[in-house]
Amino acid sequence: MDASLIFEDLTRRVERVINDKDAINNGVKVMADTLMVASAAPYLDEKSLRVAGAFATKSSGRHAILGLGVRVGIIEAVAINSYLAHALELDDWLPLGYVHAGAVVVPSTLAASIEAGSSLEDAARSIAVGYEVAGFLGALLGREHYNVWHTTATAGAAGAAAAFTLAYGLDVEASLEAAALALNYMGGLWEAAKGGIVKPFSAMHAATLGVEAALTVIVGGRVQPSRIIEAVCKAFGCSNVLSLPEQPLIGYSRLKFYSACYHSHSAIKAAEDVVGQIKGADIERVVVRTYREAVEIAGITRPGNVEEAKFSIPFLVALTLFGRKPLPGAIRDSLSDERILGLAAKVLLKVDPSLDSLYPRLMPARLEIYSGRGKLVVRVDMPPKTLVSEVGRDAILGKAVDLARDSGTSDPKRVAHAFLEAKPSEPVEAIINNVLEKRNLK
Repeated sequence: MDASLIFEDLTRRVERVINDKDAINNGVKVMADTLMVASAAPYLDEKSLRVAGAFATKSSGRHAILGLGVRVGIIEAVAINSYLAHALELDDWLPLGYVHAGAVVVPSTLAASIEAGSSLEDAARSIAVGYEVAGFLGALLGREHYNVWHTTATAGAAGAAAAFTLAYGLDVEASLEAAALALNYMGGLWEAAKGGIVKPFSAMHAATLGVEAALTVIVGGRVQPSRIIEAVCKAFGCSNVLSLPEQPLIGYSRLKFYSACYHSHSAIKAAEDVVGQIKGADIERVVVRTYREAVEIAGITRPGNVEEAKFSIPFLVALTLFGRKPLPGAIRDSLSDERILGLAAKVLLKVDPSLDSLYPRLMPARLEIYSGRGKLVVRVDMPPKTLVSEVGRDAILGKAVDLARDSGTSDPKRVAHAFLEAKPSEPVEAIINNVLEKRNLK
């Protein structure tokens, strides 16, 4: 595979995204979604509060941590906001690149936009570019890479670097040099990240690495991106990216409406579809058939804490069958519910070769629910209406309401409204200042 041609293709895609109105509109939506999720994390996740507090108490500056209502330095802000954005497993997921782009790209863009005085429209444009880079390189590294490496920590870093550099005011060439430099220093094995507190650090690592790479280029550091891509492909192997859609990749990212690994969402939706048809207490056993990645990544059978529960299809299906939506508070409370734990123990998870062959184009799950009344079968190939390009702003505001109710704070609603209702020309820093001012007046 010719690395120069790969880089030319990426450059062409990025230059097209910059002028795509739909991509920019989608950038606003993921910015609102990511930051409102991050603002709720300190209220819903004790570890997030500790992580944020460890940074926030030792720093001061002009960059905001929305969930705490404090200001810190630029690196601290990028690190904390990225961690918080990923901590609840409610940030969006780009299956085409196997990457949580929002958690790394949005906080990086936010920081650069404040430094450069960028408008909301310019920030959204930079976010769309960050998604394009992260998604393209994630797809280039491929499924085999994702089996071993947490792509959010690898390709995600390159996306953060490109977005930061562009939002800071540099051109496409410099942005892609920063992306290549971040790719050069990438890292993040799945082995540590699976199902625990370590996973949000993948986003933190990627975002801070991306910003450091961007700053290196901003002050005059130069690299040859095609040479780095060639070296990365030799080290990791690269996949064919010609099959990627021509449309901007940000539109293919999927927003989350369940606080769980996206590999579990089809199974959750299938369980949700039968609530009302059968009572959880009447279920004798459940068989969940799905694709291999879902079993390997979200197949924890006996979750011992909230982090593991978000990666446990058996637990999440059981919780849903008892009529509870998998949001952070419900997951936390249900870990002590013997009815839900009892049903989770009766859920058998299996890899189905026919469904595995459909991944990653589809992310299917088939539930077979057995009770004294017989067998109930339901299949979902993809949770509907979660594509960023298809999700309306009302749906994001509805998610903000759910998060506000679950967290006991109005911060998610305040953040979502501020970004979704702001004028494109409004400076990002002014939007942030408005959020913090209203927060202090509550």
